[in-house]
Amino acid sequence: MKKLFILVVLLSLTYSKLFAQAGCPVDVKALVITAPTCGSSNGSFDVQVGFHSNTVLAQVSLDGFATFQDDGPLPGTGIVHFTSKSAGTYTISVRNSVTLAICQTFTFTFIASQYDTTATVTATPASGCFNADGSIALAGLTSNATDSVSWLSNLTPTFVAVNTLSPANTITGLIPGNYYVVLKSAGSNFCYSTHKVNVGNTGAACAAPTFCGNAADPNNMFPNGTFGNGGDPDGTNAQINGPPLAAGITQYPYQPIGYRGPEDGFYSITNNTYLGSDFLGNDPTGPNVSNTPFNSQWFQGYDHDHSATPDDGENGYMLVVNASFAPDVVIQQTIPNMCTEKKYQFSAWIRDLDQNVGQIPAKVEFIVNGVGLYTTPVLPTGTSGWQQVGFTFQTNTSTAVISIRNDTTGGLGNDWAMDDIYVGDCQPTVALGTLSFGCGTLLDSASATVTDASNIYDTYQWLVNRNDGSGYVAADTIITVPGFNASVTHTYTSKVALPTPLTSASAGWSYKLILGTTAADISSPTCYFTDSNVLVLTNTCSIILPIKLVSIKAVQLNQNSGEVNWIVASQNNVSEYIVQKSTDGKTFYYVTTVTANNNSNASYTAEDDDLYTGGLNYYRVEEVDEDGSVHYSQVVTLNPAPNTNTTIEIYPNPVVNDLYLSKPQNTVIKSAFIIDAIGQTLMEVNDFNNFTNSIQLNNLPTGFYELKVIDSKNQVTNLKFIKK
Repeated sequence: MKKLFILVVLLSLTYSKLFAQAGCPVDVKALVITAPTCGSSNGSFDVQVGFHSNTVLAQVSLDGFATFQDDGPLPGTGIVHFTSKSAGTYTISVRNSVTLAICQTFTFTFIASQYDTTATVTATPASGCFNADGSIALAGLTSNATDSVSWLSNLTPTFVAVNTLSPANTITGLIPGNYYVVLKSAGSNFCYSTHKVNVGNTGAACAAPTFCGNAADPNNMFPNGTFGNGGDPDGTNAQINGPPLAAGITQYPYQPIGYRGPEDGFYSITNNTYLGSDFLGNDPTGPNVSNTPFNSQWFQGYDHDHSATPDDGENGYMLVVNASFAPDVVIQQTIPNMCTEKKYQFSAWIRDLDQNVGQIPAKVEFIVNGVGLYTTPVLPTGTSGWQQVGFTFQTNTSTAVISIRNDTTGGLGNDWAMDDIYVGDCQPTVALGTLSFGCGTLLDSASATVTDASNIYDTYQWLVNRNDGSGYVAADTIITVPGFNASVTHTYTSKVALPTPLTSASAGWSYKLILGTTAADISSPTCYFTDSNVLVLTNTCSIILPIKLVSIKAVQLNQNSGEVNWIVASQNNVSEYIVQKSTDGKTFYYVTTVTANNNSNASYTAEDDDLYTGGLNYYRVEEVDEDGSVHYSQVVTLNPAPNTNTTIEIYPNPVVNDLYLSKPQNTVIKSAFIIDAIGQTLMEVNDFNNFTNSIQLNNLPTGFYELKVIDSKNQVTNLKFIKK
C-alpha cells in the first residue's frame, strides 16, 4: 500500500452494507492536502472516490445532502477537491449520480496544523519505579491564560486549564512512563499539538518486562480479548468478517477486510488474511482471489489460536489494523475490581502483516491509566509469525484503563494483526500436605507450601469447614510472612493448628488456605487468592483389622474408574472382603465383594467403575470373618483428575450387563431412552445422580440399539451400542 500523507486523519465511517452496490464505490477516503492554520479557512483536502461503475459518476457532499459535486473527470475513479476549509468535523456523503441513492456517509475530522510550535515540555524523573513524584514542566505556550492541557493517553482525554496547574505550568504526581502532553487552544477543539515525553526514574532500576507464567488462566479480565468467532468451532459456516468493536473502545473506524480493506486508519475483525478471503464481492469486478487482501502484499494466515481453544475454534477472529498516519489509541477497555498490591500481566499476540522488507515496521505501546509502561520491540516487515508481547504491572487504583496504542507513523507499512489480549493477576501455587490420624497419633498442625515468583503473596489465613452448616470460617489469625518480598527462593511454609485432642468428631473437617498481598485482601474475595484444593481430616483409627494389613491404596484407572489394592498377611478364617466408598468421609456404601483365599499372604484388587469426579473418593475395606464378625481397614482417598470430556460417552461397547455413561463435569443427566432398530422405545431411565450414571441391561435382548440421553439443559445426545 502506498500511503501518501503523514498527518492525523480521524474517520468515522458507517458501512450500511458489506457488499458492493451497483454504481457505488467501495473505496472512499478523505486525504489532507494542506492543513489549515488555527482560526483560518486556508486548508484543503480531497475526497477520493474509486472503484465503482465505469458508466455512472459518484457525487460527494459536505453539507448534509444540500449540494453534491461529481467525482469526474472520468467515471470509475475520481477525486473531489475541497479548498478554503477550516479545521472541524465534516459530514461527507457519497451517492450515485443517476439513482441518487446514498452509498456511504462518514465524518471527517480536519485538524489544524501544529499549535504551540514554540512550546517545550521537560520531564523531571521520579525517585523510584512506583513513586509518583515525577513532573513535566511546560514553557513557551501561546497563551497560558486560555490554553488547556492533558497528559494521559486516552480515547477521550481530560483537559485542564494550564493556569490552574500548581506549581505554575507544571504537571506533578507522575510515575515513571511515557506521557502524551496535548496542548489545546481555547478557541477550537481542532487546534492542538501533541508532545510525547518520558518521565524517568532516578531510583533502583525497574524490573525488566516479563510474564507471570500463568497466562493460560481462563479468567481473562480484558473483555473480548480473543475477539470471538464467526461460524461453528469445527470450521464450518465461516463468517470471514466479524462485527465492529463496541462503541467507546477504539477511535479507529471499522472496515471489512477484502478488496483494499482495511484502508489507512481503519481496522477489521476477521478470521483470516488469505487470498480470496474477499468472496463477499467487495471487488466491483466480481470475486477475485488474486486481489485480496491488498493485492497479495500481506502475509496470509489465520488468527493466533486457530483451532487451539474451544472459545475460538477454527473460526476465531483477530484484530487487523492498517495504522493511522500518526500514533493513536487502537483499543481501550476499562477493567474494574483491580487490587492495588497485586501484580498483573498485560499481554497480547501480534504479527506484522507486510511481506515487503523496508516497509514501516509495526510497534505498539501498552498503556495503563493513561501512562505508557511498555513498548514492544520493532516488528520487522518481511518476517511472518505470531509473537507474544507484554509485561507485568501494579496499579494504585481499583479500576484500570487499559489501552494499546500505535507507536509509530503510518506510511508504507505499519500493518499488523493482534489477538488474545490478556489481563490477569500473577498467581502463586499452593502444595498442601496430608491430614490423616490414627490411634495414638500426635498431629498438631496442617501445612502448605506456597510458591510465588512475584514475592507479593506474603499474607495468609487458614479456613476450616467443620460440617456444622457454617461453611468455611477462620481457623487461625491472619499472618504475614516477614521479609518474603526479598525472598530468593520465592517459597514459604504456612501452618494451622488442629484441634487437640483429635477425635472422631473432627473426621471430615476440611481446611483451605487463602492468600493476599495485604491483610485487607483476606476479607476481599476479589483480591485474595485460593484454589480448589482442600485438606480433609481423615480418621484412620475406627476399628483395626485383626489380620496384618501390609498396605492399602486407591489409584485412578481412567476418567471414570479406579481400583483399591490391598495386601494382607496372616489371614485366617476370613470369609470375604467388602469394599466400601464414601464421598464425604462419613457415610459409606457398597462397591463390591471379593472372596478371601485364606493364604498366609495375599493381595487383592477391587475396581470401582463409577468414580465421584466432584472431589475426594474415600475407600475402606470391611473384613467379614467366618464367624460373622466384622472389622474395617483404615480409610484411603482418591482425588480423580478433572474430567476433560466435552461430550457424553458410553462404555463398555459392546455391553453385557451394565452400561456406564461418562459425562462432562458440569453436565447433569436428566433421562435416557433405549430405542431398538425399528425406532421403538424399550426402556426409560430417570434416576441418575452425580455418583451413579449406569443402566442395567440384563433383560435386554442381544442386538443393536440407540441410547438417547437428555441433560438438564434439554440437550440431546444419541449414541449407538451393541448388547451381547
